[in-house]
Amino acid sequence: MNLESSVGYLEQSVSNLLIRALTSLDGLKDTLKHPRLSVSQTALMYVALYFKAWNPASSTRVRQRQGERLKDFVAECKLFDAIRCSTPRGSGVAAVRNARTRSEQCGMFDALLKEPMASIWARHTAVPDGPAVPQ
Repeated sequence: MNLESSVGYLEQSVSNLLIRALTSLDGLKDTLKHPRLSVSQTALMYVALYFKAWNPASSTRVRQRQGERLKDFVAECKLFDAIRCSTPRGSGVAAVRNARTRSEQCGMFDALLKEPMASIWARHTAVPDGPAVPQ
């Protein structure tokens, strides 16, 4: 396989998925920043998870599992904004209502900050459970 045919194959097979991934990423650009990753690493992780979640060659079960991982990753990225928005302002009643949610969010945020980087990568990029590949 020569370079020209490889480039043509990539253009035909990956370009539409890449455009959709980057368009989706653009819609989240103001809120997507993982607490333990740089902005570039966060964007790369998002695109990688998006590719896994929308890979037409994967089984439905694998795509669903990867879609869940993508949603979990986005939720982790938005955790800081959720904590900031739940900070009590105004009446004491609102503070009491938000206290439980905010303490849970802070606990999740603290756990993310203490989690080793290898564990974060493994949690989001590990191959889903499934039948073993014959060798």
